[in-house]
Amino acid sequence: MKKTILFIATIICFSFQIGMAQNQLPAGLKKLAGGWVGTSGQTKVLESWMYVNPHLMYGSGATINEKGDTVQTESLKISIIRGMTFYIPSLRVNGKIKSTPFMLEKEEEAYWRFTNNSHDFPKTIEYWLTDINHMKAVISGPDTLGGTKSIEFIYERFKKQ
Repeated sequence: MKKTILFIATIICFSFQIGMAQNQLPAGLKKLAGGWVGTSGQTKVLESWMYVNPHLMYGSGATINEKGDTVQTESLKISIIRGMTFYIPSLRVNGKIKSTPFMLEKEEEAYWRFTNNSHDFPKTIEYWLTDINHMKAVISGPDTLGGTKSIEFIYERFKKQ
């Protein structure tokens, strides 16, 4: 009888721990915290992430053209919504803030793929942490000719001077 009670108690505790893990961000995402500077072609891109708690990260991004003008800024968030992890960029479009959620579809130790198949472009946002100081991001989706368009961003962790 004691063994049966101990077995049931162990299963309940194990189930509770699994449930908790599903309501937290993947542990590896914490490694994205900090400032990143990179390029996409001739364009300079900046991205910064702050780990807030096991359920939330806030970020910001900026795109700077070859003349040094900021051409786009965005607020970023990775959070748990109804037990699922979402990447949510928010942009100002025609004077209004537009947020688009992308659900975490695939996760590995240093790779994350977020998707939103109902969005026009991009439909997929991928991050690879190639090492602690280097990251790659790719946004992809359909192009106007029925093919696939991908834009790659190569980042290096910002180092204080």
